[in-house]
Amino acid sequence: MASDNISVNTNGRFWWRSLTDVDPITLEPLKRLRYPPFPLRADAHVCTWFDGHVLGTYLISTGNFTHPLSRRELTREDCVQLDAYLELHKLGKPDVVLAYDNKEDYNKPPSRESRVAALQHAATDLLTALFATATQRTRDPEPSQPLDRAAADAARAVDPSQFYDEQHFPGLSEQAATAAAQAASGSWGGASPALTNGALRGPAARLNLTSADHFPALGGDGERPAPAPGSWAAAGTRAPGAR
Repeated sequence: MASDNISVNTNGRFWWRSLTDVDPITLEPLKRLRYPPFPLRADAHVCTWFDGHVLGTYLISTGNFTHPLSRRELTREDCVQLDAYLELHKLGKPDVVLAYDNKEDYNKPPSRESRVAALQHAATDLLTALFATATQRTRDPEPSQPLDRAAADAARAVDPSQFYDEQHFPGLSEQAATAAAQAASGSWGGASPALTNGALRGPAARLNLTSADHFPALGGDGERPAPAPGSWAAAGTRAPGAR
């Protein structure tokens, strides 16, 4: 949040986009500002970058004219420079000097004669709105994975119905027509099961489920393989425990 002013190059356009500092008041990244940050000396050697709009509003709202971090007492010249910054970047009415010159009014009860009462009230409302905006941005951060967003957009652009037509699966329509014809003719037995009282019905009855084509391990058309030598079946006896 604080840096040596000499180490920061402020000559380029949008130079603050390279800053890693955050505003000390809102904790918002300074590189997101649409205007450059305001430099305020913390001491004789260190400069702190602020969102100048927030800083000016904070000073008028609180009447606390000290550096928010180092607590250095601000001078009138600091306030003059801040007002010039606000006017240059069109960030509201520059009233920091006016509030500074009448800072003793902050310790008095509000009255119509007070020159800072109205300024303080307006600045407090504005500061509340600025903090609410910053909080909302924190809750809803910007997407950090544009590739995922692009993939989601591409997925939404796909129409799943295009994969279920005859162009992609020409066999589907033929199979559907065959199934409908078989159901109408009763060749599949309608709602009756294919297996009734242990016997296959319909097209399933014409299948040779013991053929070598379906089950090569069977070794032939309906012939059981010979029992292995030395097995209980080869000896013609029952296995222990068998009934």
